[in-house]
Amino acid sequence: RPEVAFGVPVWSPRGDLIAFVRSKPTQAELWGISPDGSNLRQLVHGWAPCFSADGRWLYYWRLGVEPGGIARLPIDGGPAEFIRTGSGLELPAISPDGATLFLVGPMRSSMGVFGVGVAYVRASPPSGPGETIARVPGERLPARHLSLVISPDGQYLATLLIDGTTTNIWLLPTSGGPMKPVTDFGDQSVVIARSVSWTCTRSSAAM
Repeated sequence: RPEVAFGVPVWSPRGDLIAFVRSKPTQAELWGISPDGSNLRQLVHGWAPCFSADGRWLYYWRLGVEPGGIARLPIDGGPAEFIRTGSGLELPAISPDGATLFLVGPMRSSMGVFGVGVAYVRASPPSGPGETIARVPGERLPARHLSLVISPDGQYLATLLIDGTTTNIWLLPTSGGPMKPVTDFGDQSVVIARSVSWTCTRSSAAM
């Protein structure tokens, strides 16, 4: 079915579920499947999945209901919980202790126009006011895709930024401070279009 696209798979830290996006031109859904290929099922209408550190909750951008915003679904059963309203499509990342929510989403210009750049926001508690910890111009986003993945120790957020003719992986400290690149592809034409993943250990990352 050429009109249906699949992508952005995210493994649960418990290792028992892979969440992914199934999208059509007018609709996006989050589906889940067991690692052995069994138990395929639709989870929610949403986008941008990420798991809590214990694998009990799936955080996502809620679709199909107004207003949009961030919700979380209990993986072991029960209804989704709405956490916060958003002003545009935002990608969530939750701290290991669940006390802080990180978001990356489009900034609005002084004239109310989206697309001038993105803001990285920290909210603690997750339903509380957001604090901007970094801003990036829109032209540095690879193919206009946002990316935000928190490290297992909760110290860094990994994101993708355009540097000249290539794309590099950058880290943003969750405590605030300057972003720093962790790859340098020089003049090579490298495209990392969607996301990265961290290893399970707290001391190293695979990107």
